Amino acid sequence: YSEFFSLNIDVNNGITVNTNLDLDGDSYWRADYGNANNVVAEGVAGTGDGVGDFTSASGKAITNKDAIFGVISNEIYLNSTVNVGTQEGADVIFNVSDGGDIGIVIDPEDLDYHIDEVELQNIYALNLEIGDDTSGSITVGNISPVYTQNILNDVEMEATAEGGQVVFRGSDAIFKKVTTFADKGIIVMGNITTTEEDIILDGDATGAGGADAKVHFYDGVKLKSFRDIQIGARSGDIWADGDLTLEARRDITIKDPLTANDDVIIHADSPDDSPVFGDPVASDGEGDFFLIEEGSISAKTG
Repeated sequence: YSEFFSLNIDVNNGITVNTNLDLDGDSYWRADYGNANNVVAEGVAGTGDGVGDFTSASGKAITNKDAIFGVISNEIYLNSTVNVGTQEGADVIFNVSDGGDIGIVIDPEDLDYHIDEVELQNIYALNLEIGDDTSGSITVGNISPVYTQNILNDVEMEATAEGGQVVFRGSDAIFKKVTTFADKGIIVMGNITTTEEDIILDGDATGAGGADAKVHFYDGVKLKSFRDIQIGARSGDIWADGDLTLEARRDITIKDPLTANDDVIIHADSPDDSPVFGDPVASDGEGDFFLIEEGSISAKTG
């Protein structure tokens, strides 16, 4: 057992935790340090040399007291639990060190950095942040609500390095809240559901992605939010291959042109008649539909 107020670590050849560890302040660990620009605290990863992994032992616990725990590494093997509390600022930040691509649960192409379903369940935090403006693209899918049950608010995914995309693949992805930022677009192949908060998709968060920075929905996709849905693409646009359904208990906001190759069904202020958990929840009469900034809708039928 080890106890520290705050612990910052910079090494090049990996970090292994084989004991219970109790922290009491923002802590940032760089397991694949690489160079002096590799600073997870500021969200600037630099370039590691692909050697330093982060590994924690099964049956052990890393605990922080309502503070940030951030790790940047070549790969992650989170066998212990990480518990940072539930107060504001109690965030876990994980990122890949060498600009590689990230897989969350689904890993169809043996990506550079992978967080599986067991590792997700080992994270106890208010928010989980994965990726930043130095990591590659992120592929996510097959997210059962059980996998993120210990993350009380937002799962935020950021792929805002030049050319970075976020791709939702596989079966439904279910979160309490999900926020997604990309440089070169977001591709949604399966349904996305939130059980407590918003769905936010920004396909051109940098404003520099160009016309290819689309939010692209495959045919038949449904977004179902317990609160709001916000979709934007700035210099790109929003495209649906076929039917698209947007359903939210509160507001639905479209910020850029949405073109669909079939029907678009939009239901703001919607009751949750088939919740993931618990009993049906009525609408509260406060949900509206907004077309703002460059928002418009064009649906092709027949």
